[in-house]
Amino acid sequence: MTSSSPRNPNESSKQPMDSETRQGTGNTRFSPGKKHYGHKEWHKEYRGHNPLLEKKTTPGQWALFLVIVLVTSLVASLVYSYTVTGSISPSSTFSALLGKNRKAGNTPVAVGVSSVPENLNLASSSDDAVSQALLGNVYQPLLQRKKTTNSVEASSDLVSSWTVDKAGLIYTFEIKKRVYFSNGQEMTVNDIIRCLQTGVKNNYPGYSSLKNARSVTSSAGAASTKLIITLSSPQPDLPWLLAGRMGIVYGQETSQASGTGPFTIGNFKKGSSLDLEARRDHQYQRSNLSKVTLRAYPSQDKGFQAVHTGDIDAYVPSGPVSIATIAEAKKNGTAVDIADTGTRVALAFNESADSIFSEQHAREAYRDIINRNALISALGYQASALAGPIPSVDPGYQDLNKFYPQNIPSAKNKLWYFGFTSSTLVYPQSMGPRIGEILKKQCALAGQSVTVLMLNDKDYHQRVEKDKNFDMALVRYTGSHDLGTLVDPDYFISYTDSITDENWAATSSASSDAAYIKGLTKTAARLAQKAAFAWLYQEKSAIARKPSLSAISTTSPQSYLPLWSGLQTID
Repeated sequence: MTSSSPRNPNESSKQPMDSETRQGTGNTRFSPGKKHYGHKEWHKEYRGHNPLLEKKTTPGQWALFLVIVLVTSLVASLVYSYTVTGSISPSSTFSALLGKNRKAGNTPVAVGVSSVPENLNLASSSDDAVSQALLGNVYQPLLQRKKTTNSVEASSDLVSSWTVDKAGLIYTFEIKKRVYFSNGQEMTVNDIIRCLQTGVKNNYPGYSSLKNARSVTSSAGAASTKLIITLSSPQPDLPWLLAGRMGIVYGQETSQASGTGPFTIGNFKKGSSLDLEARRDHQYQRSNLSKVTLRAYPSQDKGFQAVHTGDIDAYVPSGPVSIATIAEAKKNGTAVDIADTGTRVALAFNESADSIFSEQHAREAYRDIINRNALISALGYQASALAGPIPSVDPGYQDLNKFYPQNIPSAKNKLWYFGFTSSTLVYPQSMGPRIGEILKKQCALAGQSVTVLMLNDKDYHQRVEKDKNFDMALVRYTGSHDLGTLVDPDYFISYTDSITDENWAATSSASSDAAYIKGLTKTAARLAQKAAFAWLYQEKSAIARKPSLSAISTTSPQSYLPLWSGLQTID
């Protein structure tokens, strides 16, 4: 037959056979003039004429055969890996060939958190619970924050490199190829542009910073991999913003948008539980991540107990954890990872013109009263003393504790001048009753009578931040890079100072990272010098987990929980 055209399924597939071809078909026909053999006779007569039947296969030949098979398989696997993912990983390929894949992906992990999201709209939401669950896990930001500090890496899962020009106006990002959304579509520069433009157009939280941009474009060419953001004036904190919710990239689905992260959204019960399903497609074929279920445990005590009883595998508290709780957990065989965070607590003063605390000396006096280390010890928290507005994990941090120690005689002298003997302290009940009572006792050492009011969050927000009806208020700051908020004259404390304003103007328009950090340090020092706040302490996180899970590193566990890098089953 010479034709290679496909057969018609209705035509017979039978073809004419010669007499020799017909042997063994059940319709044997013998050819005339030829000697015919049974199987034994044929084997006996022809064995000597077949070199393949003369020798047995040696062990060396089998070994060579196996080597050839292994090498061929390895080459094929490497070629496939490079074709699909754009990278070659011989170690992963050898592990697969030798059957040494991690078992992590076979074991689901249950993680307790203080609250599970009520919605899953990361771009349009400012809720920490949404960010904690989805940021980086389902929706990856353009840039990647570092594990132990609130600064940005030189590359990320989406960007191979990024640069900024000397004027601080043009940011250029080299976007990686072969990055796929969970729906199978490859991510492009246009997807990133679309997401940024959507955020600005819809006034999503945080996207207002991009209104300073003259343009957000790609370089010429349909297959461009360069994203270019051109600003009208320098904005040195732009990389940090692009490492958060403002920088996330998502697909164009009208329902639940797909992300590029290692997890997808599974079963979701509002405020109760959320399943994050590990992706198993070619992009994450070597990750072997576990499915993670987030469960709500508002009570810290119940969260730690649930790890001990095995109801959950890990617990991430949102508030400070006592040293006693940590010791008890470790005694029960639970691993507890302690780390510095950006969360800090301050005593804020009402600095309106009609308030006694509009006077700097009055603010200094109350700061002199407070013994930060004694406060932390009495609370029993895992925390460290803090005397300035920038936490140790943020750029621009400087340890100012030695400049502002407790000084009761100085406090008494300053307060005597004003004839000031009483004040009111307001704070949210979520901080618990003890901190108010401890501060009240410390103030009594300087002859001050403090009335303590602990309010629910709604009433606190209305009285302090809206009506500004307070003398002093406790504030818990959970964000990062927020110095600009603290020095804003429109902020609820009503702090004003021309030198602070000048320092911040220079800082926020810095064209280099070095100038930006220097400006942050200078502005923070001025804010501390003017006693705009009496800073108290910086919290440490305490994440409880079974010893069979890996540790996780994050400076903001209540809003950023990178589950691909921790809380996974250890090999």
